[in-house]
Amino acid sequence: MLVNSLPNENGLLVALPPAVRDRLRPSLKRVRLEAGSTLYDISSTFEHTWFITSGIVSLLTAPEAGGVIEVAAVGREGMVGFSGITKRNGMKLRAYIRISGEALQIDAKTLQNMIEQESAFLGLLFDNTYTLSAQIAVTATCNRFHKVEQRLARWLLTARDRVSSDSMALTHVEMGQML
Repeated sequence: MLVNSLPNENGLLVALPPAVRDRLRPSLKRVRLEAGSTLYDISSTFEHTWFITSGIVSLLTAPEAGGVIEVAAVGREGMVGFSGITKRNGMKLRAYIRISGEALQIDAKTLQNMIEQESAFLGLLFDNTYTLSAQIAVTATCNRFHKVEQRLARWLLTARDRVSSDSMALTHVEMGQML
């Protein structure tokens, strides 16, 4: 669900009715996302949700066989930190900042209160969760059946849509982790 939004805006927040967005705005804090850092780790507890406005956050999992696999990438179309929606901690994913950017951060309790008051917001978040689940399924299928070159092409095209740029700083190690 890539909502038409300007660079440095989050598609989910842009899609909210203006009155809801205005009530939410004072609770949002703009934060810098530095490539190579982690927003939260597997099974950790966290108190925030991040609405990405630029850059890419990779959602990674660690299979029992070892290693790390990217299962989804989130850009300005979405958000990470589902405790803000579910009231649960202990995600089975690591949120790793792949490409530097910014996000609008909100306290999980504040987000939960807003969701309880605004059904329009809840609907958008469920739509985003559905889209993310579909992306995870496509990524899993692609990882199983496509060659490395095909997986890299898919990732680069998806990333280009999310960062609205033809230029991305990635190392060979990072590309290997993604694939």
